[in-house]
Amino acid sequence: MALGRAKVFFAAFAMLGVGSGLVAYTSDTVPPDPAPVTIPVDPNGNGNSNGNDPAQSEASLTPLTRQQMALQTKGAIPFPDLDTSEFSASQLTILEILQTEYAAQPLGTKYSEGVEEDWCSDFVSWVYNEADLPFTNPNSYSWRIPGIYTLEQYFVEEGVYADPLEYVPHFGDVMLYNGSEAEGTVYEGHTNLVLGVFDGQLVTIGGNQEDLITVTSYAWDDPLLAIRSIGRPDQR
Repeated sequence: MALGRAKVFFAAFAMLGVGSGLVAYTSDTVPPDPAPVTIPVDPNGNGNSNGNDPAQSEASLTPLTRQQMALQTKGAIPFPDLDTSEFSASQLTILEILQTEYAAQPLGTKYSEGVEEDWCSDFVSWVYNEADLPFTNPNSYSWRIPGIYTLEQYFVEEGVYADPLEYVPHFGDVMLYNGSEAEGTVYEGHTNLVLGVFDGQLVTIGGNQEDLITVTSYAWDDPLLAIRSIGRPDQR
């Protein structure tokens, strides 16, 4: 999904335990900007070094290059160190999966069963399925829920739906957003996974964020987030 205007929060990480069992961030220092990434260009003018096929060019990028690209998207920060001392076994499994996928930076079709589509909800579904905690699509009964409204329907039917005005999310929760490019919101109908809320900053990881897996940080009370609802899969 496209990213819009919002406050970008870059922070150094300090191992400070907080009540949620995650890590607090400090803003005493600012990490250096990542080196710019250059995608190879075909000298014959075809737009990339692999000819006219953009998908072929994208697939040829190394995981490291895609990680560097992910760090240059709006709101992006490096994958943070988290205090896992109070994590459950399932949370530890989910964290390991997220770290692995962030490092690998595969194409979105990995999470959508090969379907070419916006894949933010596919990514969330895939992570929980990979952790042996699958969702159930209310329509197809598959583990994969490709649409955010169907994903929200699933959480409502499971009784694990939370109002953002009444609940502060924690690791593993699922954020659902409204918004549009015209409104200048951060996301345009999107979903991602919560890593934590630290010093008023909502830190999440999501797929299909500039067609990458990125970690982002925005002020929890920023109206441009346009938070619709929160799913709490660990309460199933």
